[in-house]
Amino acid sequence: MSQLRHLGRSLNRLFSAPAPKKADRYRQQRERAKQMAALHKIEIEKLVDGGMNVWAPAAIADTERDPFHGDHFAADWDEALTMVKAYAELVGPFVTQTNGDL
Repeated sequence: MSQLRHLGRSLNRLFSAPAPKKADRYRQQRERAKQMAALHKIEIEKLVDGGMNVWAPAAIADTERDPFHGDHFAADWDEALTMVKAYAELVGPFVTQTNGDL
């Protein structure tokens, strides 16, 4: 009896549909943040325990112009995008595209 139950569970795992993936809530923010960071030489450092550090470009790093001096942590991609936009506005022209701002 236990062997049949074990066989049934194994076959069920083998032939059942995979669990549906959750939607990536931060996909657009992540893509825009990465694009802008590359354009303006801003570093986004993913942290092992979650979140990320957003480091200012060399032109304003460790200066009074750095609006996030001392606290470069972003808990999610919404915060990271906000920080990247702030840095981008300080170092160069804000780039726009036809589908909205980067």
